[in-house]
Amino acid sequence: MKIDLYTLVAQLLNFLVLAGLLGRFVYQPVMAAVQRRDQQLAERMNALEKRERECQELALQLREQEGQQEAGRMEARARVEQELHQWRLQETDSIRQQLAQQRQSWEEKLQTELDQLHGRKSQEVSRMVLEVSRRALRDLADQELDDQIVVYLLQHLPEGKLERPLVVSARQLSERSRERLEQVFPGIQFELQPELLAGVELKDAEHRLNWSIQGYLEGLVACSAG
Repeated sequence: MKIDLYTLVAQLLNFLVLAGLLGRFVYQPVMAAVQRRDQQLAERMNALEKRERECQELALQLREQEGQQEAGRMEARARVEQELHQWRLQETDSIRQQLAQQRQSWEEKLQTELDQLHGRKSQEVSRMVLEVSRRALRDLADQELDDQIVVYLLQHLPEGKLERPLVVSARQLSERSRERLEQVFPGIQFELQPELLAGVELKDAEHRLNWSIQGYLEGLVACSAG
């Protein structure tokens, strides 16, 4: 069995290109959005510090005002500082929650993209393995194998009589196999279907009985893709 090195290299290059595009159009925008959120957080923290300075200046003005009672100044200052403290705690917690939710959403999106990319590459590799196997088995299949398949089908006929049956095979059946089928089903029709890949199919309008390597290969690919 000969593996096309050019096809394998092309598949690997295709994977690298897809990974690069994913980094360019998914990962980089995510990081850019994270930076924007960090910048917004910094701006809000600056606004918080500015308001804190304004409150401190207000407290200083209150202390410098003449004629006001000491108790009133202390009460006003305490109220302003308490409000500032509560506002700062609420804003900081809100910003952290929003940033955490956004990061989680981006990480889930990135993981989904990576899973989809891995699934597509697995399907491509499976299809390539199927094609190589088809070529090898097509070369190895012979007339004797078709005769054995005909015997198998005749031994596993469904209950009831087949009406105007048709035999489909990948290559011309031997005279011995044709005679066996004609003895069981007089007037049976024969049809060639090369893509059946080392197999024989016996069917009518209501029944279908077959055996082929194609079915095993497709089942193997389906299992590997799943």
